[in-house]
Amino acid sequence: MTLTHQAYSSIDDVDPDEWDACIDGEREIFARREFVRAVERSMSDSKFCHVVFRDEQSRPLATATMCIYQIDGSLLAEGVALHIARFLERIQRSLVHVPVAVCGLPVSAGQSNLRIRADVDVDVHAVLQQLDELLTKWAKQYQARAIVFKEFTDKECDRIKPIEQLGYRRADSLPMNCTQPGFANFDEYLASLKSRRRSPIRRAIKKFEKTGLKIVQKRGGEGVPELFTDDVHKLYLAVLERAEVKFERLPAEFYRELARQLPDNTWFTFVVDNQADNEIIAFATSVFSPASFHQMFVGISYDRKEESDLYFNLFFHAIDAGFRQQTEAIQVGQSADEFKRQKFSCWHQPLSFYVKPLHPVAKLLFGLAFKSFFPAYPARPGEKIE
Repeated sequence: MTLTHQAYSSIDDVDPDEWDACIDGEREIFARREFVRAVERSMSDSKFCHVVFRDEQSRPLATATMCIYQIDGSLLAEGVALHIARFLERIQRSLVHVPVAVCGLPVSAGQSNLRIRADVDVDVHAVLQQLDELLTKWAKQYQARAIVFKEFTDKECDRIKPIEQLGYRRADSLPMNCTQPGFANFDEYLASLKSRRRSPIRRAIKKFEKTGLKIVQKRGGEGVPELFTDDVHKLYLAVLERAEVKFERLPAEFYRELARQLPDNTWFTFVVDNQADNEIIAFATSVFSPASFHQMFVGISYDRKEESDLYFNLFFHAIDAGFRQQTEAIQVGQSADEFKRQKFSCWHQPLSFYVKPLHPVAKLLFGLAFKSFFPAYPARPGEKIE
């Protein structure tokens, strides 16, 4: 098979039919052109490139999105590696906060943005080799210190295993929390729980109801870009500042553009204070397809958190929307694991990424302490919580 590729600086320049031929647009969301466009238009600090791979008959065989963005190299580090990173940061910040060439998007939703068709015969090694050459050239152009392919399920890792022959090492990403679909709504899920687990959830709901706060839920196309003001965005920033791991800082325009691009496939849950001129004091952002529902990002007013069990109730209503969609899978993010296990009986889906250092310092550090920079995150399997 003769494989060729063509790179585009904007998703709007890609032939929609070619791109869509490589993805299952009815079943997924993160590789859809609309989602990619929302990220590209709202995150102007990052550089983007979109690639279509074709065979000798000009049939599209695979697609990929690449980007350049800054990361904190110590994000996942622990032990000795974390001490080394902090030492280097004191000497020169740019040694730790570095540009990276990524096969993927600068949005942490546990997704990959590499799609290889399964309905035709594809030389996966050739696709990965050409993609590696593109990323290496791009990385040198923007002085990136490493190349990263993110984030893949175990099944996807099996498909792209030839990447390890190109100098990449596999590492654990934070696992995705998943909960069981199949309930008509949150009330039905709650009724399925044992009394001792159900009681504290009911207490939290009653506490919320006494405050007079209300829940407003809207699809993206129902005026969300106008509702999502800069003040609402500050609620997300408040959560981000308290997060243990900060992969990216999403601008307010990301949420607005997400609603514009996916008006029927985004779901926003707002907590509104009727007594304060309908002030929004919390929100949750979700995206969904017929196959899956993804609860992605939240924002809350920490000043109002305790009086109403705000965080708990925000999630209850956001996941209620997921149950009502009757999708085949529900994902609720890569953080707050224990809370999600106790409240939603979540289990872990393992995720991995692949990394190849380019800078001599990065090569040295990865060679000496790879497992400390990228520690294992054993996934918690599904379990019955009595």
